[in-house]
Amino acid sequence: MRANVERLDKTLVSIEVGFAPEEVEEALGEAYQRVVRRVKVPGFRKGKVPRTILEARYGKGVLYEEAVDILVPKAYSEALRSHNLEPIDEPEMSVVEPLEQGKPFVFKATVQVLPEVRLGEYKGLRIAKPLSRVEEGEVERRLERLREHYAELVPADHEELARGDFAVVDLEGTAEGRPFPGGTAQGYTLEIEGEGPFPGLIEGMLGMRAGETRTIPVRLPDDYHRKEVAGKEAEFQVALQAIKRKELPALDDEFAKSLGYASLAELEEAVRAELRSAAERVAERIFTERLLAKVVENAEIEEVPVVLVERALERHYARFVKNLEYRGLSLERYLAHLGKTEDGIREELRPVAEGEVREELVLEAIRRAEGIEPAEEEVAKRVAEWAEIAGAKDVERFRTEIQRDGRLEALKNTLAREKTVKFLVEKAEAFLEPEPEKG
Repeated sequence: MRANVERLDKTLVSIEVGFAPEEVEEALGEAYQRVVRRVKVPGFRKGKVPRTILEARYGKGVLYEEAVDILVPKAYSEALRSHNLEPIDEPEMSVVEPLEQGKPFVFKATVQVLPEVRLGEYKGLRIAKPLSRVEEGEVERRLERLREHYAELVPADHEELARGDFAVVDLEGTAEGRPFPGGTAQGYTLEIEGEGPFPGLIEGMLGMRAGETRTIPVRLPDDYHRKEVAGKEAEFQVALQAIKRKELPALDDEFAKSLGYASLAELEEAVRAELRSAAERVAERIFTERLLAKVVENAEIEEVPVVLVERALERHYARFVKNLEYRGLSLERYLAHLGKTEDGIREELRPVAEGEVREELVLEAIRRAEGIEPAEEEVAKRVAEWAEIAGAKDVERFRTEIQRDGRLEALKNTLAREKTVKFLVEKAEAFLEPEPEKG
């Protein structure tokens, strides 16, 4: 077998592989051994059909196809390995000289590969790390949020409904004279703040007394989940059962004990420690981001492959859409509100996607330069963690499944990346940013 590699550009190569007639004959012999085990010919036991009979019945083409399947994948992989090429897409295959008995066979593969990355300085870098100090005001705000979380609703000491109260109501909504889905509720507790679930409802309830019933006109939102009444005028019959107010627990030892702490001082220290830990994690994340940005800046990449950028862009776009859905927004409404298009959003995300690809290319080059690989015990531990999350009791069977669908290789790549980042962090030198001047 001979293989010639030609670079068509910085990320595209052409690999031409040729086989001598004797290599073709050897592959045809192996192809016959494979095919003869799969076919049935009357008068012969399975696997015992002579080659001449098999070729006469099914044609030589069946052996030629099998021989190509034998020769091409192995030769293609060997050519990539021997020339240190890392493909990033499926190759385009073409036949230069067709496979025939007694003749040479030549095929060509054109494939996108990782570009050359010339690493700059990446060890021993001095990187600024933010301070991770916790202000006392942060502790106080966290304690107040705890009080809010454990607040109780108690009867109000005033008779008329006002903003800041909580109303216990029965609601019956109608649009165009008919009840509509989502417009009826019994014993519903409604906070009297803002517009409420329907514009005009809260304003119309102000001043009500317990036991009073009012009919309040409202306009249903344009994005109401029932499209047949969205944006239409409606009215609610509101029966006020009770007026309540929020009562916060006292910030004292008793409150701390209800949360499992010995005293208020111990609760405060626990909150302070949690905030300190969170601040340190943020500082570490920012330090790592700055370090990776500097490592990438110091490196030179011949050319960032478009195919990798497009893949990263689609991942970011899908994540963007999911975040909108999580916030209760549809993509169509978001685009209409801002006067944007899907293509426009993609172009806004493109620099982020390209930056991500640059970082991955540089990290991969460092991993190779330093020979960083996850140990088998690290892989096994992560597989066991995945299996537990997935509820799989048989870890080995789970490993076989994720290996079959390619997730095991992805897991190993993730571990290798994590180890590479950890290696860079350990080799870097952090210095604290100066405190901001007060004034």
